[in-house]
Amino acid sequence: MVENLKKYFGIVLLSFILFLHGIGMLAGNTFVGIYHGIFFATFRNVYDHTMGYLPFAFFYLVLMGWVWSILRMWWKFKKEKKTLTSRKAYINGSRRMMNGLLCLFSLFYILWGFNYYRADLMTYQGWKEVEIDHHTLSQEFTWVTQMVNQTRSKCEMNNISNWETIEDTLRKAQTDLLIQWKYPVHGRVRVRPLYPKGSLLRISTAGFYNPFSFEGHVDLGLHPLSRPFTIAHEMAHGYGFTDEGECNFIGLLTCLKTSKPEINYSGWLSYWKYLYFDMKEKNPDLAKIEYNNLIQVVKDDLKAIRATSDQYPDIFPFIRDVIYEFYLKMHGVEDGLESYSAITNLMLSYKNSSQYSVKYKLENISDQ
Repeated sequence: MVENLKKYFGIVLLSFILFLHGIGMLAGNTFVGIYHGIFFATFRNVYDHTMGYLPFAFFYLVLMGWVWSILRMWWKFKKEKKTLTSRKAYINGSRRMMNGLLCLFSLFYILWGFNYYRADLMTYQGWKEVEIDHHTLSQEFTWVTQMVNQTRSKCEMNNISNWETIEDTLRKAQTDLLIQWKYPVHGRVRVRPLYPKGSLLRISTAGFYNPFSFEGHVDLGLHPLSRPFTIAHEMAHGYGFTDEGECNFIGLLTCLKTSKPEINYSGWLSYWKYLYFDMKEKNPDLAKIEYNNLIQVVKDDLKAIRATSDQYPDIFPFIRDVIYEFYLKMHGVEDGLESYSAITNLMLSYKNSSQYSVKYKLENISDQ
């Protein structure tokens, strides 16, 4: 009995996960409240107050564990080929591999994935969706262009290189924001630099959150100006947010909530780029006008960011997009990869709500 359970543990665990998915679809908020408040909170706090203090990413140890498991399965397969028939050895090897994959799939939901049942941010906060017409989008784009110029003029770029300082600053700002919104905040999420440089950028990704190591990761090859916004985005995943657009929006407000102009600028510039590419499709002439309205130093920053990115050309970008598009839609993100640009809808809905209390004063900025 015990031996059979060990052999088919992956199938047993998957059956349990599917059962929980059924409860999640029926119970909704009650289910995710119990999961997030008890189980996810426990995982979060245990890691954050143990492995979270390691001076390097815990992911490397997890990766070593995965490699060791694969080598162990291979060693068992080679050993069985000497004592069993080839057919039996292949059956046993395939079963062990499938067992491992099903365990990983199930653990994904146990450790983080059931957060997909959380209510979306606008529903939770009671914000009303704003209808975005051309005029509204144009106004927002013009305003953000001015904020980018204004904030850049106050920056000292030597203040944006220390990873741990930026991470600590963003963590405090983000937890303050989530508490203000009455979201439960558990632990102290870590976001680690990932080596080697370009390992994520070559698959069109700047960062990712790994549920198996409980950490966010950002490619160290990313330009320093883009790091704070990306760190804040992955940090939001660590606090249980699953939607990419929501994490972008939380990342933006996290950057704006700090007192450091350099981090504010990272948020504004990232938001500006989303608006620019959106407007470039809908009104290329206006996109060009707003680009020309940027002060020269901002244009230089954009060129530097692009030059850094070009050092790590994509490897099979189409395959990455197809896989991730499928993953997002499978988890209820109807817009797939386009969900990243939902930051605009969320920002406009937030600005239209009673919770919008942060005022950004525009000042006259001369060209630099």
